[in-house]
Amino acid sequence: MNSVAYTVPQRAVGQQELSLFVNFSATAKVIRGALARTIKLPRLLSPLVDALDTLGQYAAGFTTTAGG
Repeated sequence: MNSVAYTVPQRAVGQQELSLFVNFSATAKVIRGALARTIKLPRLLSPLVDALDTLGQYAAGFTTTAGG
């Protein structure tokens, strides 16, 4: 979580107007728990949830400038 890729913008052009943070690992845990309760997590879906878990985290910020 303290990785430079997630904490330092690649090219800062101003104050962020919209920020986005997606935690794929947490999403996979929620999906795994929901599937385990409802359909007992079939073996067919387990690799798909594991693949989602390996994506980790993604962060982005959006900014507009005077030039558009």
